[in-house]
Amino acid sequence: MIIDFKDAVEGEFYTIDETIPLDDALTGSRGGRFKAPATLKGWYTFSEDTLAVNCVLEAEVLFDCDRCGAPTTVKYKVPVEETFFKDPPDEYSLSYDDEEVDLTPVVHDRVVLASPSQVLCRKDCKGLCPRCGQNLNEGECECNINDGKDDDKFNPFSVLKNMNNNPGGATNGSTKV
Repeated sequence: MIIDFKDAVEGEFYTIDETIPLDDALTGSRGGRFKAPATLKGWYTFSEDTLAVNCVLEAEVLFDCDRCGAPTTVKYKVPVEETFFKDPPDEYSLSYDDEEVDLTPVVHDRVVLASPSQVLCRKDCKGLCPRCGQNLNEGECECNINDGKDDDKFNPFSVLKNMNNNPGGATNGSTKV
């Protein structure tokens, strides 16, 4: 999305109200799919060789739940607040040329940063049975998977509870003597 402010009056506020398509690759390795183009709404203003942009990107992305694989919609509401300089004060500041700014890289960065680290269909998602693959949110399966409290033959880490690496003499894993 290009902002052309050649004819902008210094100190005036101009509305941004755009629909922009976003590439599904922006959701990273999570494999999200945008349900529709995103909307970008807000304003920009120009003064003294500086362009200030303040808007919000809204989009809906379809992900698969990390525990059970069910389709899950995540709503993005991402602030995009940036200042662009004709002569940037440092190497980290954003700049513009020819009184135009392309917001696309900034918007893409915000979407990537807003992508969730974990997606769940609901907070208490039970996931899938590790043996038969039954979605445990829809009901229990017949596998009778042991939780590891009575029989440790399915738990490869059960040997750790019998180890005593404490020279102080405690056998319960404590460091106290």
